Amino acid sequence: MTTPTNYCLSGTLDTLLSETSFVPGVVAAVADRNGLLYAGAAGVRDTDTGIAMDTKTIIAIASMTKAITTTALYSVLLCVEYVLLSLWA
Repeated sequence: MTTPTNYCLSGTLDTLLSETSFVPGVVAAVADRNGLLYAGAAGVRDTDTGIAMDTKTIIAIASMTKAITTTALYSVLLCVEYVLLSLWA
């Protein structure tokens, strides 16, 4: 379903790619507690063949596990600070 928000986000992805020469493609998703609000892709997944990115393209995230782990740990520590969770229970 195309909504003004989806159209705007897709245009933003296209604009970001047009402003850089070192990112061939991007996939983005936005969700809230009720589910997926937006999923889109822009650019190419293979610069040699020109195959387009899509929302099902599998992307290696390299060292992103450090950032994900840090965010998860920070969230747990916030819950401990606000006494929503105990590390010793």
